[in-house]
Amino acid sequence: MKIAAGTYDENLTVTSGICLEGAGIDQTIISKSGAPGITGEGVSYVIIKDLTVKSSGGNNEDGGGISLSGSSNITVQSCRLTGNVAANGGGMLVSGSNVTMDHCLIDGNAVNNVGASMVAEANSSVALTNITIANNTWSNPLGNGGIGGIRSYGSNVQVANSILWGNTSQNFSGDGFQVSDSDVGGWSGGTNNTNSDPHFVSATDYHLQSGSAAAGMGIY
Repeated sequence: MKIAAGTYDENLTVTSGICLEGAGIDQTIISKSGAPGITGEGVSYVIIKDLTVKSSGGNNEDGGGISLSGSSNITVQSCRLTGNVAANGGGMLVSGSNVTMDHCLIDGNAVNNVGASMVAEANSSVALTNITIANNTWSNPLGNGGIGGIRSYGSNVQVANSILWGNTSQNFSGDGFQVSDSDVGGWSGGTNNTNSDPHFVSATDYHLQSGSAAAGMGIY
């Protein structure tokens, strides 16, 4: 299913076997205040690519940009999740699901509890390659110690060739993380990782300046 360039004020519910393809990042924009931009429940073999989910979700709901539950073999490629809000999982909620994500940007999302960029829970498996996760924020009315980056509960999260930077107050937290060949602010460990400033072109342009220690990492 191809979606032309434009902004669409609707929640898209995916079905098994569908390829949801936009015209490109920031060209096809899904925006649905009060509900996740894209929802998948109990589906399999789904591809979501070449689009942006923006300004979707709500403060009392989980999963602002994309919400997936009980689903398998989900692929998200060349997408942007930005400006979405939720109680947990501002950019994306993955619950009891298997997801592969590559060459995506998750930025400027917000939660009032944990996982402004993403929450992985209920024995999910998430593989992130060439992802930039930056400047996602949390407030903390529930007093639980919010996470601006990724929060994992009983799940497996593999991060490779990615950048996690500027997410308040932690870039990731929880169990089951395997991080390699990535730039993670304020953290050391894993395999071939750095915690050097990636030197984005600007606060809103996540291309890398020449000489960046994060060359080859992230979306660009």
